[in-house]
Amino acid sequence: MGVIKFFCKDKKSSLDYAYMGVCYYTGKGVEQNYDKAVTSFRIAAEQGHKEAQYFLGLCYYNGNGLKQDYNEAAKWYSKAADQGRIMYQGL
Repeated sequence: MGVIKFFCKDKKSSLDYAYMGVCYYTGKGVEQNYDKAVTSFRIAAEQGHKEAQYFLGLCYYNGNGLKQDYNEAAKWYSKAADQGRIMYQGL
């Protein structure tokens, strides 16, 4: 089953959106597309998915798929950390 077929089901969870975001971010199984990655991460992050919150922060930090914004990056990193997501030092 292809990545896209899996994610084309009618009802998607925050985990589905987070995984789809990772696929688009890394180009695993689909053509790399930061805009679609950000869209998927944002949906999952707003539903409280800590990994999606981390990756959305990463997109803001690096300017992948949106305008670089360190304040927004810090906001999303903080939300992920509040849920127990381990952050790496030196970002």
